[in-house]
Amino acid sequence: MRAEGLDDRVATLEFELERLTSEYSDLERQNSNLLSLYVASSQIHATLVFEEVLRSIQEVIINLIGADVFSTYLYNESSHEFRRAGGEGQTDPADEVIPYGDNLLSRVLRSGSPVLGPTVESLPSGHVPLAVLPLAVGSEQVGVVVLFRLLVQKDGFDEFDNELFGLLTAHAATALLSSLRYRRLERRANTLQGLLDLFKGRQGTPDSTEG
Repeated sequence: MRAEGLDDRVATLEFELERLTSEYSDLERQNSNLLSLYVASSQIHATLVFEEVLRSIQEVIINLIGADVFSTYLYNESSHEFRRAGGEGQTDPADEVIPYGDNLLSRVLRSGSPVLGPTVESLPSGHVPLAVLPLAVGSEQVGVVVLFRLLVQKDGFDEFDNELFGLLTAHAATALLSSLRYRRLERRANTLQGLLDLFKGRQGTPDSTEG
């Protein structure tokens, strides 16, 4: 009887050790994921240069989400269309510009919620997205990220991917919007500086009709 009691106690201790080891591994994984999210968000907000912001977002999509083929589209409110701003992998020219309206990209952007697929609707080229992620800041629509294929070592999305999708829909949208506004202001400032330099140049040029 005593031996049986010891066996039960050992079994209980082994079970508790296994549970604690599993919890410890989960905590380590969560800590690593949180660190990755922090580093990714810091990289995305590290600059106001549009091309660098876009490149940082693409690195997050490749290195953390594990996407192999994807496109980032920006929504142009004045022309009511999506224009492909960047991405990875071979894309079809038919998908470079997509009108805003009754289609997959537009519905995802209006809803503000990602669609994980494969989706039931294709793009103009006929390619079927694996996921579509909206990029918006409040009511201001910025664009969408369209994932077409994952890396060979990744067989699907997990809970950490859902956290990353939240990162992209929030931080990436804010960073892109800020960089676009900065680029517009920079262009306007350069135009005004050019006009000012031209005006000063004319002021400093002597009038050939004098004398």
